[in-house]
Amino acid sequence: SPSNRGDDSEASDEFIRQELQLIESEMQRLRSEGVARLNFLFTIVSAILGGLVSLAGIDGMDVDYLRLMTAVASLVLFIFSLSNFEYSIGRDVSSDRNARAMGRLRRYFIEKDPKIAVYVSWQAGDEPTKWVSADRSDVRSMILLISAGLAGLSGGMFVFYFWHDVVVALVVGATSALLCGMILRWW
Repeated sequence: SPSNRGDDSEASDEFIRQELQLIESEMQRLRSEGVARLNFLFTIVSAILGGLVSLAGIDGMDVDYLRLMTAVASLVLFIFSLSNFEYSIGRDVSSDRNARAMGRLRRYFIEKDPKIAVYVSWQAGDEPTKWVSADRSDVRSMILLISAGLAGLSGGMFVFYFWHDVVVALVVGATSALLCGMILRWW
């Protein structure tokens, strides 16, 4: 009946408002978890590499053993950073999906009342975000840099451990870092 249409519209609007809040909460959770993972990666890398630097200061420490420990530790950290990088890609895809859903919901309200459009500060459409259209997010970029650095450190240290040639180790380390950065950028 026509009198129920107003009630149905109000119920639909309330449902959409709650949906918008749920999506926004999920997006905040995803973004916060990404930052927490990045902070944990910073912490674990700093702690382990800092511990290795401290070991280097111990009198009588076998230098070759320290080089091997550094190479292995940086390789393990590199593998761990790849897991974080993979997570950051999924997080960005999910965040994009949520941002686009919220944009569609905002557009619904703007179409119902065009005067509110000037008060909407976030996207009110279904366009892809920079997280997927340009493959860019600050968290993913930082993890990429950490991963590339760890790949370079690991490659250079393994070469130096086996061949004891600083120049070759530096070239291999730099090449490993650059290749890793390029591969992850295209991932």
